[in-house]
Amino acid sequence: MTTEDLEELQFELESLLYTKNQSELNEFAVSIKVDVELAGKSKIAATKLIQKSIEQRLNAEGEVAQKVEWVQNAIESLKPNKPESQENVPDDALSELKEQIEELKLKQQAEMDKMLSKLATKTVHETKHDADKLEIPNETKFSARESFLRREFKISGQIGEPGQTDKLTFVSLTHQIDSGLKRQYKECEIVDAVIRAISLHSSLRSYVETLNDLFLPKLRKILRVHYRQKSASELYQQLATIFQHPKETAQQFLLRALDLRNKVGFASKESDCEVHYDEPLIQNTFMKSFETGLRDDILAANLRPILRVSPLTDEDLMRHVNELASHQAERQNKLASERRLAKINSCEVDDSKKSINSNQQILAEIREMRTEVENLKRQQATRSDYVPNDNRNESYNDRGPPKIMRFRGRGCQACKKRKLGATCRHCFACEELGHIASECEKNIPRQNQGNGRRLPQAWDRD
Repeated sequence: MTTEDLEELQFELESLLYTKNQSELNEFAVSIKVDVELAGKSKIAATKLIQKSIEQRLNAEGEVAQKVEWVQNAIESLKPNKPESQENVPDDALSELKEQIEELKLKQQAEMDKMLSKLATKTVHETKHDADKLEIPNETKFSARESFLRREFKISGQIGEPGQTDKLTFVSLTHQIDSGLKRQYKECEIVDAVIRAISLHSSLRSYVETLNDLFLPKLRKILRVHYRQKSASELYQQLATIFQHPKETAQQFLLRALDLRNKVGFASKESDCEVHYDEPLIQNTFMKSFETGLRDDILAANLRPILRVSPLTDEDLMRHVNELASHQAERQNKLASERRLAKINSCEVDDSKKSINSNQQILAEIREMRTEVENLKRQQATRSDYVPNDNRNESYNDRGPPKIMRFRGRGCQACKKRKLGATCRHCFACEELGHIASECEKNIPRQNQGNGRRLPQAWDRD
């Protein structure tokens, strides 16, 4: 049993309610355990309360089969009891009973027509202005009986912000809207259902509720912008460049590609789409992108002849991909099991020997470090013995006498020749003890001797 079967049974049950009198409605309300007391209420009010109770019971959580069984039992309880067998009933009583049944049927039909005429008059007066304003075609207008007995259109789920996992997606919402149009619901009913499905505290709901002329095409465009849906050209480009992610299986990649293909076709059918892609072009692009986007070359080579088959359904493609991917995974597992790792035999070593070996290793490292330090010292000493080229000292420029070159490196000349420049305590200029080179008289130039480039003094201006 499906939901459509349940709706048909509910329609039949609600139709039977209008054929019952006040006492029969009270008995039926007690049998289905209606919470509201029906005493003192009119027949129409009692019928509406019973319908509301039935609606609440069917909208509650549970399996569809249980709900169908409950509705069938309720219909059986409302149907008139079968008369006794003709063998036990006399002919006069049987004919009298038939006459009573015919009279009851006529009364029932008259009462039903009277009630429906009242409802039709009321419904026509209320909806005439809205129907003229919305310009609904004649073929989509329904009779009073259908509009009164049909269930209200509802959206399953809630419309929230884009990206929320527990909210409706744009594709699911559009599918429900198209399903409502196929079941011949009015556009105004679908628009009201979509507005009710939007979150209460959302700015989108407050915006659409304040619009005066909100039709279904305009609402679909607003929802497309709200969900930040890409255009058909962007989706087609994404389909042409799709590829398998490193941690994605071939089956998951196939489902993602199929979903993207359907989104391209869905977006291309929108009224405001600038570029329309036909189904053969989308299908060929999907086949090529799926083949070239697979990471496993062996799987792609095995799928190539299958993808070349023209009447290939999605179910057959899924089955082939699943089989080939399973065979490829099994093959890789078998090859991996053949690669044996090298075995290492463990051996036991005495703890005392371990400590001796570790101490010897530390001593060897210390000796190496000492050797490296000595080598560094020698290299430093050889660098300190560097003597500049004499040609550079003899250079002379036109602006003054040659510059006095200072001794480079640590130590005096005598200590440097003996390679003791690092520990020398002599004056680096005169090689005597008791002072340093910056305080040596030989190293201080004479006061009257200048370089020809002194700055002008204050008295020079006079």
